[in-house]
Amino acid sequence: MEEGSTTPSSTPVPPLKFSTRSKAGIKSYFGPPNIRQDSNFEGASVAFQYSLDGSVFAVVDAEAMYIHDSASGTLLQKISQARVANLHFSPKHTYVLTWHRPTQEDPQDNLIVWEVSTGAKIASFTSKNFLPEQWPSIKWSSDEIISGKMVTNEIHLFTGKDIGKVAHKLKLAGVANFGLSSGEGPLKIAAFVPEKKGAPASVKLYKFPSMELLCTKSFYKAQDVNILWNSTGTAVLIQTHTDVDKSGKSYYGESGLHFLSGDGKSQLTCL
Repeated sequence: MEEGSTTPSSTPVPPLKFSTRSKAGIKSYFGPPNIRQDSNFEGASVAFQYSLDGSVFAVVDAEAMYIHDSASGTLLQKISQARVANLHFSPKHTYVLTWHRPTQEDPQDNLIVWEVSTGAKIASFTSKNFLPEQWPSIKWSSDEIISGKMVTNEIHLFTGKDIGKVAHKLKLAGVANFGLSSGEGPLKIAAFVPEKKGAPASVKLYKFPSMELLCTKSFYKAQDVNILWNSTGTAVLIQTHTDVDKSGKSYYGESGLHFLSGDGKSQLTCL
């Protein structure tokens, strides 16, 4: 099917946009089926990221972050921040979160929330160590009304633009990851506590804002997890990982998959 053609229901098929990064730099393309290069996005890049809907595209070099309209290539915002290594758009790309490596010469906060429309710094935090399994360090609800960040033994929750001003707290000893449900609500929070001293790992499901505990799912063989909510917030998958397979069957560790309904009434271990 050609780009711009229609399905039998006459619904236009938008062209797919994708990008690659190598030692030669970043390159962007439209397609398939007819792949063509987009010359608006070429050159050196440390990192890049599309917004969730693909309409906005951010490119990072050593000195700044450039946010573009991904279809036209129009530069929407330049944010002067050196050494950005990781970035993440909020669900509606109202905000973009960046993390850069701290240095002794630059001891200021290195985890920063920027407003895309203005380039303004909305909030900043100190985050010395980057952990891929916990990225993004700040997570948003689908409507961006609620966001949250982990601190030691707690999850701090913020409302709207007041990121950093704690509106609610969820206290949970050993919490190592969390996820906010998708959809229109009511909002739920899934929080992960890894194994410790022979005790199993667990995911606890809470109802926001009462922080009522809906259920607990316990399991072994889980050093870290991916928390994957469905689009309506009615169910969540917990994908578990370990670095080592103690049975010796795999060089790549072990993984598992667990299902929880959003109300906590249904649980299933899939793998």
